[in-house]
Amino acid sequence: MRSQIARRTAVALLASLLASPLLADRAALKAEVDHTRAEIDRAGEGSFTRYGEPETVRALDHFWVLIQTWTSEYLDAHPKASAREVEADLATLAQQGDLSPSAVRLTGDAVVIAIEWGFHGTVFAVSRALPQPFRVVWDIRAVAAKSPPDSELAGWAATVPGVHAGPLGGRVLALPPARSGRPRFLTDAIEHAGMGLSVPGQIGVWEWTGSEAIPKFLQSYLTTGGPDARLQGGRILVPTKESPRMFYTCGSCDDPQGTWTLRVTPDGVTDLGHSFADPLVQFVDDLLDRVAHGRDATALASHSARVHLTEILAGLREEEGPEDDLGLGMLMGWKVRKHGNRRVIDLETDRGRLLLTVGQRAGKPYVIAVQEPEAGN
Repeated sequence: MRSQIARRTAVALLASLLASPLLADRAALKAEVDHTRAEIDRAGEGSFTRYGEPETVRALDHFWVLIQTWTSEYLDAHPKASAREVEADLATLAQQGDLSPSAVRLTGDAVVIAIEWGFHGTVFAVSRALPQPFRVVWDIRAVAAKSPPDSELAGWAATVPGVHAGPLGGRVLALPPARSGRPRFLTDAIEHAGMGLSVPGQIGVWEWTGSEAIPKFLQSYLTTGGPDARLQGGRILVPTKESPRMFYTCGSCDDPQGTWTLRVTPDGVTDLGHSFADPLVQFVDDLLDRVAHGRDATALASHSARVHLTEILAGLREEEGPEDDLGLGMLMGWKVRKHGNRRVIDLETDRGRLLLTVGQRAGKPYVIAVQEPEAGN
């Protein structure tokens, strides 16, 4: 008897909840989100260029407005919701994990939200001034639409996935406030390409004025994954695919991996530069670049090694033409083997192969010999 009463009570409570105007409105809103999502998905079938057609662009704009409305209505009902609770509510709109939300509480009632969905993404902030309800007060896509087409913001207004490029999308993370006391947040995003794994990523440090976000640092880099920046103390560590000056790797290759480091202080952002995960790759690239362009490399290699490298690079110039940039082309292989207390680097590109014997000088790598092995060896 008690179980029957409990079931009846639960059914009555559910019916009461479904009859709630707020929940009924949200059910209708979710249905419209799903309908618009399906419309966009159908448009993208067969050709990514269809994401750029006016009807699809309008559908994408409408989709983001629906997401913003969903967020504003949730905060109207739960004005003190934490960033994690806002994220959890937005996650209910996902289908098989296709929508990734992140949120940061700023100051007062302001919340900044990032959504990554498929090839697309957005960042927007909602706030209220009582007795008014929550509403969108800043939208990165609207700012991007008014920016020059070659600006760092342009990717936020893009809709068409391309080759090694596409619309930006990612997440937001909280940062310590500026010295003025203004809140700051990080945008950690990548471009979503239709083809090619190597794509630009973008790091942004934004300051919240109370009505809009102002970019204090906004810069792109190359990556094959992510967004995956992490905060460590006062630093932002960004996994990268590094770009050597004297050779390159395939568009679907992860290597050479590296880290881009930024220091965030109350006064701003300092770029501490890039480092390779394998310091030997950076060392060899620096040596080749110095020799190729006639710069001092005495601290990196012996006289005989420098002379031999100069001859090899001169030969490449003759083969490729005087306008050649002296690059070694695409990296085909990189092996390091120990030879006593030295290391031998086997560097192979589509233009040739080098064996560099590396010892130590003043505790740092130092090339003492260079060879060009014969074919088949």
